[in-house]
Amino acid sequence: RGFRIEPGEIEQTLTDHPHITQAAVITLGDRARLVAYVVAHTAVSPEELGEFTRRRLPEYMVPSAFVTLDRLPLTANGKLDRAALPEPVTAERAAGAGREPRTARERLLVELFAQALGVDRVAPDDDFFTLGGDSIVSIRLVSLARAAGIGFAVRDIFEQRTVAGLAGVAEELAGSVPDADDPGVGAVVPTPIMRWFEARGGEVDAFHQAMLLEVPAALGEDHLVTAVQTLVDHHGALRLTRTKGGADDGDDGDGGDGGGAWSWEVAPVGSVPATELVRRVDVGSAGVDEALVRARVEAEVARLSADRGPLLGVVWFDAGPARSGRLLLVVNHLVVDGVSWRILLPDLVAAWEGAVAGRPARLEPVGTSLRRWSRLLAAEARRPA
Repeated sequence: RGFRIEPGEIEQTLTDHPHITQAAVITLGDRARLVAYVVAHTAVSPEELGEFTRRRLPEYMVPSAFVTLDRLPLTANGKLDRAALPEPVTAERAAGAGREPRTARERLLVELFAQALGVDRVAPDDDFFTLGGDSIVSIRLVSLARAAGIGFAVRDIFEQRTVAGLAGVAEELAGSVPDADDPGVGAVVPTPIMRWFEARGGEVDAFHQAMLLEVPAALGEDHLVTAVQTLVDHHGALRLTRTKGGADDGDDGDGGDGGGAWSWEVAPVGSVPATELVRRVDVGSAGVDEALVRARVEAEVARLSADRGPLLGVVWFDAGPARSGRLLLVVNHLVVDGVSWRILLPDLVAAWEGAVAGRPARLEPVGTSLRRWSRLLAAEARRPA
């Protein structure tokens, strides 16, 4: 019914490898890039560790980089010294010896590679996957490229692997700028996941996915509420509601019938107040344990409602001004999956940073709204094979 990511789960999987004795997993950068640090008694390559974890964990839980150390650095209290961990070998380092882009398309693509990978610099001949790319980051790269006016498929990334290679197969896209005339608000044609829920019958509110994140002690409830409001206003799917026995708008936008036992609609921006989504739990020195998290997940799931909203619940476990806290996100499975988290989490971080700095959040454009996407899916389904 849901999943929750803790670095400890990934660390346990890594220590199950016969050559690994210790492991620590952290997130780096505003793209929440997973990096694994391991101590091995026998040499093991990053490629082997990647394949080992990929066979045992979902794609979104596979670290994008593996760093082998003689030992894990510890503080005087015996805890992991995160500040002493070395930076993973990234595209920025690899690009130091690489050539400069030769064409305008290469210059654009190196920027998009760096943005998708969450690094500062990429050279035209750097390998996307060696630098931490995976199938989910590939999807993100395709989306960024389309917004910038060039098109290629995920398959092309796997085949070409470099900026230089993609520059040769990418195509200019006409009219690729997000449609400013599409606010993404209003009736939605049922998507496959919506139709699946309709067909199975029963309640859909218990189907959820969840994330538990480590957050700074100075998170700030006001800043968190502002960030969540920005996130909900930016992503129309988080404002989705349904009505029993209604019809869509009678038209899927391409001459077809929306149909369905329910009508689905994206509510206007500002209609879902973040103050009703965010809850603060003072945990003090007691910390956060499995039982507490489980209880809060169940409480948030009980609040989720596809009919009246909300589809998102946020719980801040506040451990005080001197200790990092935890942030629990619970989202109805109607509007989130493994790929979605790679979009929502960076946007939430960017929104929080904007709130702290007192400036508008710098979020990437949505591109195609859920409302428009649902209509495109319906039109594609009617096309002759």
